[in-house]
Amino acid sequence: MKGKMISLVLLLFTVFSCEFRWDDASKENQAPELFFLPSYQNGAGNENLEKSQMLTDSIKIGQKTNAGSYTFYVEVEDDYPELIEIGTSYDATEGEVTAITSIETNVNVYQLEYVPSSIGIGKEIGKRMEKKELTIYAKDHYGKRSNIYLELMVYDNLIPKAVMQYKQIGSIRPGHFEINAIYSYDQDAKYGGYITEYAFEIDGKKIQTKKSIIEYIFQEPGQYELKLKVKDNDGEWSEELRALIPINF
Repeated sequence: MKGKMISLVLLLFTVFSCEFRWDDASKENQAPELFFLPSYQNGAGNENLEKSQMLTDSIKIGQKTNAGSYTFYVEVEDDYPELIEIGTSYDATEGEVTAITSIETNVNVYQLEYVPSSIGIGKEIGKRMEKKELTIYAKDHYGKRSNIYLELMVYDNLIPKAVMQYKQIGSIRPGHFEINAIYSYDQDAKYGGYITEYAFEIDGKKIQTKKSIIEYIFQEPGQYELKLKVKDNDGEWSEELRALIPINF
């Protein structure tokens, strides 16, 4: 009986001792640290990467870029990185993080792929965009958690802008003018956008062409209305540009 009592005491001592050690370790434990690695590519680390806990970026979604998702990299610093739980939290309408993958060459680095759910309409005419805000968290085996934040501007097609100039080029025929739309541009040119077509309208006469410069001969003096729209390679037209041109013979 005495031996059983000693065994029970030793067992209780061991249990409480482990509990105290766990409690002490839990108090001393620091929450994991999280950082974005914007330049991390193809699983290859770089000691000179700029780490940050707030990442602001933009992405063009659509046929011009063939992009449907945004990939970013997160580094976790902790004494036991293999026991870390990493995840995301955001409004359900914001989209979906479809994959969280640990990089084989570095267990501290995770690749996350984010698929936006929708693209909103911005206040500025011709700009369609929506700001997505994600919280990325890491939680260790003691339950301590840290957060970092992604702020992503997601663009749909940005419609082109029409720009028009005109000048007199005829001396014998003073009504001979050149109308130039060469400085028209696609607002998302950096994503591969460009102008494909020009729609001029001169005194009610419509001229649709792939050329950015046309010539026109006004037959009589007066004031004439010019209109111009341009189309981008997503098939969308710009807002119509209008100008009045005085013709004096």
